[in-house]
Amino acid sequence: SVQCPVDGNVYTPQVTMANASPTHHHPHHKGSVHHSHSVKTQLANQFEVAEKKMQALLKDTRQLNSIWRSMDYNGNGLVSLAEMDGCVTESFKELNNKPALMRAYKATLRNPDGYVHKTEFKVLLRNMFYFNKLYTLYEVVDTDHDRRMDLTEFRSGVSFLSLKLTPAEAFDEFNFMDANGGGQVLFDEFCKWAAGKKLPVD
Repeated sequence: SVQCPVDGNVYTPQVTMANASPTHHHPHHKGSVHHSHSVKTQLANQFEVAEKKMQALLKDTRQLNSIWRSMDYNGNGLVSLAEMDGCVTESFKELNNKPALMRAYKATLRNPDGYVHKTEFKVLLRNMFYFNKLYTLYEVVDTDHDRRMDLTEFRSGVSFLSLKLTPAEAFDEFNFMDANGGGQVLFDEFCKWAAGKKLPVD
């Protein structure tokens, strides 16, 4: 499993992803949520190659430096959100989910200048992978693909998050995520909850 690399206190909106790719909407009835083990297996296989690539990269100093130079294309020692996005589009196509990249960037920031520094580069790469996998699982649980997860979807999808919750426990967790009480959980709220629980992603 992929261990959560961050905690829940990193999510204050600081940046926005320009020209984020829209999610296509597919109508489904929220009352009929079904998941299968094969779907989770398919997702695991989808990320297996990306995970091996990332693990190898984190151990290869020469390749890390090469990717950093590619990402920091103006050579100022700092990486902006746009620079990260451009590098991912070229070198990590399997991780090119805009909401996940935005969360990864925000979770990595440690300096008030709003840029990722080279000392934070490995953290950024780990966050890119973790939040992309989390985003993929979120999309599976969000069966009508409206980028809003409701209680029915969450209760039906907890097994995809490697959680064992009773209906009552799922209700409590959902209400904890749904801070404004609107009955729907956005990806940002979901990320904050997952990071706060140090949720591993299988």
